[in-house]
Amino acid sequence: MDSLGFVNDRLFHSSGSVLHRDGVFHVAPGRLLTTRDPAALLESFITSVAFDMDGVIGDFAGAVQRRFGWPVAPPETWNFHHAYGVGDAELFDSLDEDFWAGLPVLAPGMLVYRRLRYLPHFFLTTPNGVGCEAGKRRWLEREVGSHSVVFTRDKHWCAAPGRLLIDDNTENCRAWRERGGVAWMWG
Repeated sequence: MDSLGFVNDRLFHSSGSVLHRDGVFHVAPGRLLTTRDPAALLESFITSVAFDMDGVIGDFAGAVQRRFGWPVAPPETWNFHHAYGVGDAELFDSLDEDFWAGLPVLAPGMLVYRRLRYLPHFFLTTPNGVGCEAGKRRWLEREVGSHSVVFTRDKHWCAAPGRLLIDDNTENCRAWRERGGVAWMWG
């Protein structure tokens, strides 16, 4: 049976395939095939996909940085606001439905979504504050025409063998893999 594993932020498949952020390298006896499309390898063994929204297809960090007047730069972690002395409750209480509905699209994540959307898929996202769920539903309707969304803080309960989670939170990815799913740490 095929198996998956992670080493140094690279996804290894027992067939000899290696997936990493820059592309897919498939090693077969006597040849090396290189492609710039990480989704190509995933399609061979993934049965369904769970897409995180914030930080994967929606630019939550950039929108927060602009709203608070902070320098806009790629954050090191999803909870980057702590570095500015802003706690979770203070941040999320200040974000309304229109904030969530107006998140800018992250082009790299949207490209992967467009490539994999023919597979059974859904959006798996954390509810954060008043208006978050309604705003995210509006965003999905506008950007992808989909309402297949699960709101939960415990994403790992949706994990299953062959189900891929694309998420920018290392803890979500770790818990997902522990329950038998495949996780692609984004970012």
